[in-house]
Amino acid sequence: DDALVLSDPERVDENFGDLPFLLAWANYPVYGARSYIAFDLSSIPAGEDVTFARLNLFQFAGGGYSSGVDLYHVTDDGWSEGTITWTNQPVLQPSIQEIIAQDPLLTGREPGWVSFDLLVNGVWDPSVDVAASDGRLSLIVRTSAGEVGTQRAHNFCSKEGGSEDCLLLDESGPVFGRAPQLVIGTPEPEFFGQLCAGATVLALARRSGRWWERRSTVTGRGGG
Repeated sequence: DDALVLSDPERVDENFGDLPFLLAWANYPVYGARSYIAFDLSSIPAGEDVTFARLNLFQFAGGGYSSGVDLYHVTDDGWSEGTITWTNQPVLQPSIQEIIAQDPLLTGREPGWVSFDLLVNGVWDPSVDVAASDGRLSLIVRTSAGEVGTQRAHNFCSKEGGSEDCLLLDESGPVFGRAPQLVIGTPEPEFFGQLCAGATVLALARRSGRWWERRSTVTGRGGG
């Protein structure tokens, strides 16, 4: 699941889950936006020790004054991209203690992939979300200091981004493969997995000296 929510008073009850992009905006021009992303972790065995976790987002546009991007962990997984709005979002005012990763240098357009280390400060406990009773990781992508103050904008590709969306300046389509990605690593040197939000589930394992690949694709708007 991935969806943006908008604080514009006239659109706080609108759902934007089918848009091809995710936003982290501040006062742009008179309201803000943040984005929710969720990943299914059920393919990771319960009790597995996660030692590597990284979120990759593709930024295709941005601008404004200097401000980075914060990533928050959301314990409430009871939302879906087809129903979430600013009004019913799980977390209205995220706490600074819930920040699990930051990119303070992401201050403008900086096109291309942006990576966040989810384990960098030890705030997120992967075992809780990997547990069989949970199996889902929810995140908020938000401009540093929230949706107020000066103008800041970061535009990322959602899983619906397709042939004519999420293009860089002067780039022609079609393009694919720019959906949010979660890369998970475990201590065993013979296994790692990559989970992409609604786009691709990729598992690689070392077997008899060679790699094998299993891929499952869910087609969204414009392809997947």
